[in-house]
Amino acid sequence: MPYYPRPSFVLTQNIREKQMMIELLKYIGVGKLYYSRNEINLVVRSLDEITKVILPHFDAFPLLIFP
Repeated sequence: MPYYPRPSFVLTQNIREKQMMIELLKYIGVGKLYYSRNEINLVVRSLDEITKVILPHFDAFPLLIFP
């Protein structure tokens, strides 16, 4: 049985941040929200959307790392 790679980008937050995640989904325009009891996940599984939307966003706005 062959295996096929399936790329995905997942951002997870506490369910208290539901409204922020809804706004983020509207802002980026790709992906889907998944809910569980205590968390909310923004998931993007399309390689095309990851390479054309998600990665360029992080190129333009790199993550800040604080010591």
